[in-house]
Amino acid sequence: MCLIIHKPANAKFDTELLEIAQENNPNGVGFMFATSQKTVFAVKGLWTKERVKEFWTKYQHKELVVHFRLATKGRKDQENCHPFQVLNYAEHGRDLWMVHNGTFKNYPDKERNKSDTYNFVHYALKPYLVDRPYLIDSEEFQDFLQEKIGSWNKLVFMDGKGKVIIINENAGHYMDNCWLSNTYSIKKRVKSYGYFDGYGDDYDHPFYVEQRPYQW
Repeated sequence: MCLIIHKPANAKFDTELLEIAQENNPNGVGFMFATSQKTVFAVKGLWTKERVKEFWTKYQHKELVVHFRLATKGRKDQENCHPFQVLNYAEHGRDLWMVHNGTFKNYPDKERNKSDTYNFVHYALKPYLVDRPYLIDSEEFQDFLQEKIGSWNKLVFMDGKGKVIIINENAGHYMDNCWLSNTYSIKKRVKSYGYFDGYGDDYDHPFYVEQRPYQW
C-alpha cells in the first residue's frame, strides 16, 4: 500500500519508525526536496535500511517528502520507485514531482512492466500539465484530481520552489508536525500482507477496501 511522509524543515521524526515503514513497504524508497535552483532533488532505489538512515540524517534539516513502496503493479526495480517527475524546469518552466499512496486498480496499464503510478503520471496526469504547468495550483483542478482518484488514493506533489500540494490530505494523519499518508505502515506487521496490530482510523488497507472503478 506504500507510505508517504511529508516532513517540514527541522521537524523531528523517529528513525525507528522509518525502519518499521521500510519493513512493511520493502520494495523501494525515494526522497525529494527543493533546491535553490528551482529544481527538485530526487533520489530513489532499492535501498538498505542503513542508506535510508544515512540519507535521512544528512538531510533531515530540509523539508522532505519520503516514499516507501509496497509493490502492487510493475517490476520491483528502481524505475518503479517513487517519486516520479511530472514536469521538468528546462522544458516546462517548472520542476514538478509526485508520489502516490494507494492503487489505481482500474486504470489501464499502458506499459505492463511499469507501476500503476508510472502509467498514471505519464498517460493521465502529464497531458493536462505540460502546456499548463500551474494548473496543479488551481483548487478546481485539485478537486478534479481528488474526485478522479477516489478517497483511498493520496498524492503529494513538490515543485522546485518547495511548494507541496497534498491531494486527499484529510485522509492522512499528522504526527509531530509531519503528514503521513497512513499509520498502519509504522506499526509492526503481524504477518505478511495481512493483519496489523492495530488500525486506529486507518481501516483502509487494500485487503479491506472495496476498490471502486473509475474512468479518467
